[in-house]
Amino acid sequence: MFNDRVLSGMRPTGRMHIGHYHGALRNWIRLQEEYECLFFAADWHALTTHFDETEAISETVWEMFVDWLAAGLDPTRATLFIQSRVPEHAELTLLLGMIARYTTADVIVVGLIGERGREVKEFIEQILGPEGRARSAVVAA
Repeated sequence: MFNDRVLSGMRPTGRMHIGHYHGALRNWIRLQEEYECLFFAADWHALTTHFDETEAISETVWEMFVDWLAAGLDPTRATLFIQSRVPEHAELTLLLGMIARYTTADVIVVGLIGERGREVKEFIEQILGPEGRARSAVVAA
């Protein structure tokens, strides 16, 4: 019915290191031989922790792509793209967010683990409540 596809992204939040290779790139290189693959620079996702470093994120995207190519990703076998350059990515996120039955805290914490994830979830629940519904609250920076 559907062809198998792989969609995966990496946040451009700094220089790549051996952990990126062993944690993702090695698998991506193998997967591109077996499936239709779409790999993206998750620059909008990077804003969750690096919102004050937008210029650095832009620069890191291109450095990251060079590292991906050097590691063995082949743009003739996989689609490589930048999240912010595909408006449908944000549109789909909005539409899925309208029908998903998860609280905002659960969705945001998906990518965060350990103590940082717990802290973020607790903060969001303080604002939205455990049901994930907005309370009458104002958050000022």
